[in-house]
Amino acid sequence: MAQYSDERTDAERQRARAARRRAQAQSSGQVRKTGSSSSSETGSPDGQRRSSRVRRSRTAQNQATASAPTSQTREIQRQAIEQGQATALESSLKSGSALSSRRSSAESRTAQAAGQTEQPKTRAKARQKRTRIGTSRKKASQSPVGSTGAVGFESAARPGGSAKRIRDNSSLDPSRIPIIAAILAVAVLLVLAFFLLPRCSRNDDKPTIEPGQQVEVAIPDGAGGTSIAQILVDNGIISSTDEFFAEVQKQNADQSLKSGTYSLITGATASEVVKQLVTGPNSEAAKLTIIEGLTTAKTADVVQEVLGIPAADFLAQAKASNYVSDYEFLANVNDDSLEGFLYPKTYDFSGKEINADTVIRAMLDQYRIEVSKLDWESSEVMISQRYGIDFDDYDMLILASIVEKEAINSDDRTKVASVFLNRLSEGMRLQSDATMSIVTGGAVTADDLKIESPYNSYFNDGLPPTPICNPSLEAIQTTLNPADTNYFYFFIEGDQISEFSETFEGHNEVIEQVRESYASESGDAEESE
Repeated sequence: MAQYSDERTDAERQRARAARRRAQAQSSGQVRKTGSSSSSETGSPDGQRRSSRVRRSRTAQNQATASAPTSQTREIQRQAIEQGQATALESSLKSGSALSSRRSSAESRTAQAAGQTEQPKTRAKARQKRTRIGTSRKKASQSPVGSTGAVGFESAARPGGSAKRIRDNSSLDPSRIPIIAAILAVAVLLVLAFFLLPRCSRNDDKPTIEPGQQVEVAIPDGAGGTSIAQILVDNGIISSTDEFFAEVQKQNADQSLKSGTYSLITGATASEVVKQLVTGPNSEAAKLTIIEGLTTAKTADVVQEVLGIPAADFLAQAKASNYVSDYEFLANVNDDSLEGFLYPKTYDFSGKEINADTVIRAMLDQYRIEVSKLDWESSEVMISQRYGIDFDDYDMLILASIVEKEAINSDDRTKVASVFLNRLSEGMRLQSDATMSIVTGGAVTADDLKIESPYNSYFNDGLPPTPICNPSLEAIQTTLNPADTNYFYFFIEGDQISEFSETFEGHNEVIEQVRESYASESGDAEESE
C-alpha cells in the first residue's frame, strides 16, 4: 500500500507539471498537443515516444513554415493542427480518466484551429473567384472583333490563362478631382488658342482696304480655287471666300478661271470678279513693250520702270555665258554680250514669277522663233558672190543693227544695207555716226566721233565688235536681202534720208544744196520779219 501510494503521488506530481506546462503554453500563444500531456499522465513509453515524434514533427513544420511562401505556410499550419488534434484524441481515448478534464481545452484549441483554417479557405475561394473572372475575360478577349467589351477584356487577361489582378477604379479619390479639373481647363484653353489666335493675328495684320480702289492682282499659273479666293480676299476685292465659291459654282466656272494680272476694284461683287477671271487678264501692269533699236542698257531701264526689276540686276544677268547652253546662236558672240538678241516685242508676264532671268529668256525665245523663219545661209552665199564678203549669222546681225539705227522706212533700209556692203566691199570704213550711239547711250555729236573706241567706225575698219542695238525683224530681213545699188553715200536730213550718192563728189553736192536751201529759207524768214 505504501508503494502504491508513492506511485500515485508521483503520478499526481506529473499531472501537476503537465497542467503547468499547458497553462504556460496557452499564455504564450503556443499550441500544445494533447498527446504529450496524455503520455505524461499515463507515463507509458508509447506515449512518450509519440510525444517526442510530435515535437519533432512540429519543429520541422515550424522551420518549413518560416521558409515557405505564405500559401504553403498556411497549409502546413492547417495540417499540423489537424495532426495535433488526432494525436490528442488518441491519447484521450487511452487515458479515459483525464478525458473529461481535458475536453474543454481540446474544444478551445479546436475552435482556434478552425478559425485559423477558415482564413486560408476564404482566401482560396477568393482566388478561385478571381481565376473564374480571369478565365471569362480571356474568353471575352478571344471573341470576334465586333463583340462587346472584347478590347477591354483582352488587356485584363494574362498570357497562359492566368488572370491579372485588376484594381478597382470605380471610386475616385476626391483629393484628385481639382487637379483633373485644372488639367482639363488648360487643355481647353490651348485648343481655343490654337484655333482663335492665328485668326485674330491675321485679322489684326490685314490692312484695311477701302471699297472702290483699283488694285492690281496677279493670279499665278496653276493656282487653285482656294488660292485664288484667298488672294482676292487679302487684296480686299471680295469679302468672303464662301461667296466666291458659290458664284464659281453658279457660273460653272471652276475650269475656266485664267491666270494673269488683273485690274480689279475693291469691294466688287463676287459675280463681277468671277466673270472677269473667266474673260482673262485685263491689266497692263505686267505687259512689257520693247521697241526696235533699244540697246540692252535701255532695255534694262524699261524693264525696271515697268516690271520693277532693278536695271543693275537685269544687266548683271544679261550675259551670253548664262544662256549659251540653251541657245546655240550665242556660241560665237563677242564680249559675252546679248546685244542684238533681246527681241523687241510686247510681252505679257501676267500670272508669272517675274525676274531678270524670266524676262531675258522670254526675249531669247522670241528671237529664236522669229529668225528661224529666215534663210540665213542663202543670203550669206548671195552676199559673198555679189560683194566678195564672207559673213556669218552674227556679222549679219551686227550689220542689221546699224541699218536699224540709220534708216527710217523699209525702202531706205534696203538702200542703206547696200551702201554699207558696197563700202565694205571696197575696203572703205563704214563711217556711221550710229555706231557710237552704244557708247554715248543716245545722240552722237561731232565731238563724240573723235573718241577712240572699237565702236567708232570712223577710226576702225569693218564692223563694230557687237550689234549696237536690238534690231527688228524687218531690219534683219532687209540686211539679208539688200538692194543692188552703186551707192556709197547717203545724207540724212532731219529724221529721214534725203539723198543717196554713188560718188563722194555727188555726196558733197547734195550737202551743198542742203546748206543753200537752209540759207535761203533763213533769208526769206529774215526779210519777212
